[in-house]
Amino acid sequence: KLFYSTHPTMTSVEVAQIAEHDGNYGTYAQNTNSKLGDDNDDSRCYKCSEWHWFRWLIWGFLLLTSLFLCALSAKYYSFQDSVLGWNHYHKEKFWVYLHINFCFWPMLLGIWQLNGPLRRKYINLHRWFGRIYVICCYIGTIGGLYMAQNAHGGFVTTLSFTMIGVLWILTTSIAVYFIKFSKRDKEFRIKNHRIWMIRSFALMIGVAMFRYWLPLFQTFGYGANFKGEDVNDYESQEEFDKEFEGYLQAYGAASWFCWVFNLCVAESYMFIQSNYISNK
Repeated sequence: KLFYSTHPTMTSVEVAQIAEHDGNYGTYAQNTNSKLGDDNDDSRCYKCSEWHWFRWLIWGFLLLTSLFLCALSAKYYSFQDSVLGWNHYHKEKFWVYLHINFCFWPMLLGIWQLNGPLRRKYINLHRWFGRIYVICCYIGTIGGLYMAQNAHGGFVTTLSFTMIGVLWILTTSIAVYFIKFSKRDKEFRIKNHRIWMIRSFALMIGVAMFRYWLPLFQTFGYGANFKGEDVNDYESQEEFDKEFEGYLQAYGAASWFCWVFNLCVAESYMFIQSNYISNK
């Protein structure tokens, strides 16, 4: 109402665009000295519209990525040894099931938490999804940290996967602190809760992005012809050793790119939104 009274000739569609972006009608009116019809206002509305579609594009990509990994992970709910794959997974299958089956739900539910319109429309559902996300984060990470100690690629990969687990718990815990325990005002708490949950999701979705980075590195010649750990699938032991070594290099590189790149993208997204879109 404050915004609309400040610019009474602005259409309801333009008001909705600004409100969708800033979260309330007053923010933009309080942070601009321009009048309706000025070039700054037109540029502002244009940027909001463009950013709105860009955000939906990113969300659509993350949705497909989440569903892709959930589809790959669904088979583990059969609890059959045949789905475990690598031999060393059979020795630690309890931790494999603990990690994958509990991380399945943050992957499935987390993406809906990032959708602003859905989040605001179904706020109670958002809170329950958040509780499930946090509980599964803590439990699933326990299995992931154990599995990281025996990951392919040795120390480099172990360090990367361990850092993912620790940082995922840390960012999620900080997000919970701001929304549940912080004594600051509501706007401050919600803003920081959102920031840290974006970081949390960026780390969590790294598991899915790993499935993209690994074959990408393999296409550059690192274990491109690797067929698995059965030596009988290769013409000689030497060929297996060569391909397996290349695969381990690709595996180690992908283990870092899958989450470091995500955090860089997340930080860039929030920086652009805060400094060039929100105009705060």
